[in-house]
Amino acid sequence: MSGPQRPSTQFMLASVKSMTDADIRSAAEYFAALKRKPIIKVVETETIPKTGPSRLFYVRSPEGGLEPLGQRIVEMPDNVDQFELPDSRATFTAYVPVGSLAKGETLAKTGGSGSTAACGLCHGPDLKGSGAIPAIAGRSPTYIMRQLYEFQHGGRSGAASAPMKQTVEKLSQDDMIALAAYVSSLDP
Repeated sequence: MSGPQRPSTQFMLASVKSMTDADIRSAAEYFAALKRKPIIKVVETETIPKTGPSRLFYVRSPEGGLEPLGQRIVEMPDNVDQFELPDSRATFTAYVPVGSLAKGETLAKTGGSGSTAACGLCHGPDLKGSGAIPAIAGRSPTYIMRQLYEFQHGGRSGAASAPMKQTVEKLSQDDMIALAAYVSSLDP
């Protein structure tokens, strides 16, 4: 279950209804001041542990074994029980195609050969955000991939989306995988 019907979302909505603007501002300042910790280890590989679904995520199959990664990102919790609690200290391993980190670094730092713009122009030199532009360093690679795809295909189309739409319009799926892998490998 996802979206507004998810139990955690319902709890948050009920909690916020009683908050004043000052309460919300105070909470926002508190959470904005927290230092993000690395929770994702990005691993380049051709094969990954055999996977299977577990409610919201792929997890290692209880039978063991390996499967080919192909041209995709597979992100799994390192400890399923900790993830499903949900425990804010849960960590993840993201498996990405071999060569993704170097290709992603080139695209992120230089824009490649006209494929895109350097990410640091807007997201800051360390990709940790700049003003109203969000941090992308150390974020989930599947989240980053989803956002790039949505910008490119019109799923993210608000006024603030226009710069990203232009930035991603020439990117291939492999480019997006590489960018997601690289920015996720950085310290948040």
